[in-house]
Amino acid sequence: MIELRKAQHASALSVLAAQHNALREAMVGSNVHFTKTAGPPDESTDPPSESALTVAVADASSLATLLVLANDLKRVVNLHFADTYAHDSAVSGAVATAAATDLATAEALLNAIKAAYNTHRSEASVHPNDDAGNAVSAADATDQASSETLGNEIKTDLNAHMALSLAGSHVRLVQS
Repeated sequence: MIELRKAQHASALSVLAAQHNALREAMVGSNVHFTKTAGPPDESTDPPSESALTVAVADASSLATLLVLANDLKRVVNLHFADTYAHDSAVSGAVATAAATDLATAEALLNAIKAAYNTHRSEASVHPNDDAGNAVSAADATDQASSETLGNEIKTDLNAHMALSLAGSHVRLVQS
């Protein structure tokens, strides 16, 4: 998503952005998303550049890394689920399960993310094309080992799912 500051001719910018985005949506082909869910823009470049949102924290290999991963998965999945530019006419509801603070809360959070994400892949009116791959198939979290396995697989599948987008970027107008 490239953000443009509204200027004196905001209506012209609105028309240009809408037409650009409409052309991109017409070219979606077999892609799952119209555009990638963007991470924070790099405003040090002109124009600002963007990178795709990903889960970039380390894989879970201990309780400490499991807690970090589970909470980052929740952050990323909720940002992705709410992205109205990447998705079709509907978005998926946020994962509301509490943050992971210990093994029990990590298990609950990971199981909730798995269920929500697997539903999201083929939920009605969310994607121009369903994601037939990238299903999370690991067993539900019931202990630390299964939680680490599940968290690591969600990370892999979610990152692969979010990458299934048309190349390039939509344009979103923002206030100066």
